Amino acid sequence: MQAADVLTTLTFHAMGVAEANPVARYLMTHLGTLAGLLLLKGAAVSIGIACGMASHPVFVRRFNAFYGVIVAINYLSICAALHH
Repeated sequence: MQAADVLTTLTFHAMGVAEANPVARYLMTHLGTLAGLLLLKGAAVSIGIACGMASHPVFVRRFNAFYGVIVAINYLSICAALHH
């Protein structure tokens, strides 16, 4: 999910669509698009791994579902940008 989020975010960013997440927007502005995204995704993956190792499978499933929604929103943003 994190890789799909990075790819869709880079795609819609290249199309001129603004990042909605204020944390991601801040990191992308101050560190560069790719570096900011990779830092944010590294933190997300670290949280997921820590929860998986701590045997919190419900949290990991919810975390993945949340990012599934984010990726779907990114795809909708890309589709909307293509139609304009």
